[in-house]
Amino acid sequence: MKNNQKGFANVVLIGVLVILIGIGGYFVLKEKQSPVVQQVPITSAGEIANWKTYTNTQYGFEFKYPETYSYNETTNNNWFPNSFEINMYDSNHAGFSLFINQPASGGGDCDAVKRSIVNINGINMEKADAYGFLSYSFKSGKNEFIFATLNFYESLVLVDQILSTFKFTK
Repeated sequence: MKNNQKGFANVVLIGVLVILIGIGGYFVLKEKQSPVVQQVPITSAGEIANWKTYTNTQYGFEFKYPETYSYNETTNNNWFPNSFEINMYDSNHAGFSLFINQPASGGGDCDAVKRSIVNINGINMEKADAYGFLSYSFKSGKNEFIFATLNFYESLVLVDQILSTFKFTK
């Protein structure tokens, strides 16, 4: 009778182990399928007190940028007729470009690109790192937005601060 009890206990133990392994496998697969969203802290008002505000009524957004920055805009260029581009930079040409409805170029399918999903100011963005150049991309309605750094890692913290002030106005 003791052998029957041992045999039954072993069957129950094996059954419990199979169930636990199955549950663990489910969560591992689920984790691999769902991208991890990193929350980027929002910049405090004190850090950006003297910043200017850029507003775009056509695409319905605004963001703050340092008062030392300049910018230029390009619309409907020869290669991408339904696109908009803004380049923001300081006197050292550190800064970023914002492309709207313009296909990404360079490094998109490169093996060296590290991709992650970040949440900045309530917007999930794909962050791509290709050899030190960062880009943040996301869609809103029919428009695709791509923020790209201009000078490697020089302006990364600043770009995160600028992005943390980005918001849609319509």
